[in-house]
Amino acid sequence: MKAYPEYKDSGVPWLGKVPKHWEIKRLGSKFIERREKVSDKDYPPLSVTKNGILPQLANAAKTNDGDNRKRVCLGDFVINSRSDRKGSSGLSNLDGSVSLINTVLKPRDFEQRYVHCLLKSYPFQEEFYRVGRGIVADLWSTQYSEMSTIMIPVPGRGTTPHRPLPRLQNLPDQQVHSRQEADDRAPQGTEAGYHQRRGDREDRRAHRQALSRIQG
Repeated sequence: MKAYPEYKDSGVPWLGKVPKHWEIKRLGSKFIERREKVSDKDYPPLSVTKNGILPQLANAAKTNDGDNRKRVCLGDFVINSRSDRKGSSGLSNLDGSVSLINTVLKPRDFEQRYVHCLLKSYPFQEEFYRVGRGIVADLWSTQYSEMSTIMIPVPGRGTTPHRPLPRLQNLPDQQVHSRQEADDRAPQGTEAGYHQRRGDREDRRAHRQALSRIQG
């Protein structure tokens, strides 16, 4: 892809340069938090994984609180707030429900692929957890009140963002491929490596099955 003709310094450390005609705004001005509580009896349970939003995986941790979940609508972006699930997020192609640990966002006037690329990018994930809080790293989490203060790049009016930003070039399909490469490099002789590879293979299998149902 060709670069934009001219860039400017965004003034935001995690972001770097952006096209000159783009704006920088608080995330909270471009997304609405969806907080509607529902039951998984009425809205199918979904899993928030590193490969996106999928029908609930067979190996997902389940609770007895199925009547206290957050509603997800097609086109929402969902992100897990906890540091131990870093990178678990995605634009949902499904209607359903997720556990309360997740933040559900409804984009305002954003092209969906751009939203997915922006919020799934590594720099954004790092900034997302930087603004969070917790006693120790394993208990770190980021609430919407903190997430909403993150400054993000907003394409100029009438602009379709089809070219890469210098720091945000990891598109969804590239992320899945990169994840596969990371799995292949995981320690082969350790129990942790085995469970990591097994879990990610199951995520990808469920992802392919979900896409087949959607496209079919």
